Amino acid sequence: MRMPARRALAALLAAGTFLLSGCEFSVGSDGLDMDKLEDEISDGIESQTGESVSSIDCPESRDVEKGDSFTCDVELGGGESVTVEVEQTDDEGNVVWAVQEA
Repeated sequence: MRMPARRALAALLAAGTFLLSGCEFSVGSDGLDMDKLEDEISDGIESQTGESVSSIDCPESRDVEKGDSFTCDVELGGGESVTVEVEQTDDEGNVVWAVQEA
């Protein structure tokens, strides 16, 4: 039996080990590859919690700029919603992201 999404998220957040990922994205004239970022976040949440992601909404586009941060709204398959904070770590398309406490 699977632990409800809220409990799984709370347990991981309490342990201080929840969903932090770093990755590099394609950079073009349009900035960060937002589709790839959404896929990375979705895959990370699913692999670390076992919960499916039913939707994810990040900004449509983002210029590549070190220190830039923004949020993405994620809805899990069980109906729970979480916010993901994304920060660009350099001006080459590298980012880190983390689910924020509810």
